[in-house]
Amino acid sequence: VVPTQYKAHAEELAYAIASKYKAPLIVSCSGDGGYNEVINGVMKAGKAGKNTICAVRASGNANDHSRTMQSKPLWKAIVHDEVTNIDLLRFTVTSSGEKSVRYAHSYAGLGLSPVVAKELDAQVYSRRRELVTVIKTFFKYSPFLILINNKILKVDSLVFSNINKMAKFIKFSKVN
Repeated sequence: VVPTQYKAHAEELAYAIASKYKAPLIVSCSGDGGYNEVINGVMKAGKAGKNTICAVRASGNANDHSRTMQSKPLWKAIVHDEVTNIDLLRFTVTSSGEKSVRYAHSYAGLGLSPVVAKELDAQVYSRRRELVTVIKTFFKYSPFLILINNKILKVDSLVFSNINKMAKFIKFSKVN
C-alpha cells in the first residue's frame, strides 16, 4: 500500500512499479482521476514491453469507470484471476512543438468539462460546494470553436467516451 502525496504521484508510482516488475497487478484505491493517473503511468511503461494489470477500488465521488465496467466485486475478479481487456482513448497534443500523449480509461473532455473538473480538484468535496463551483464556472466560461467538415461550430463542451454512463453531467439546451 503506497499513498499518493501530490497530483500525478499515482502516475509516477504506477510507472515505477510497471517498469520494475514483469507482470504486476496495480489496484488504485481512488476515483476516476487517480485511476487515470495509474493508467497513464502504466501506458508509459508499456512502451518498454511491460504487461501490467490495472484495477480500481472505487473510492472517489463519481467512480464512473468502476460503476460501468466492473460486473462483479473486485476481490472476486482478483481471486479468480479474471482479467478484462478494455479499449483506452489515446490523445496526442502538440504544444510549442512538443508532443504529449495521454490516455483515458473512460472519458476525456474539452471545454467546460475539464475546466469544472480542475476547479473541483482545487477544493474539499461537498455536494453544495460542487454545485456552486459548477454554476460559477459556467458563467465565467467562454465557448470555443471547432472545425468539422469545413464548418465552424461553437461548442461549450466536447466529451470523448468509451463508457455508456457518467455520474455527473450538465445538459445544455440549444439556443435559437
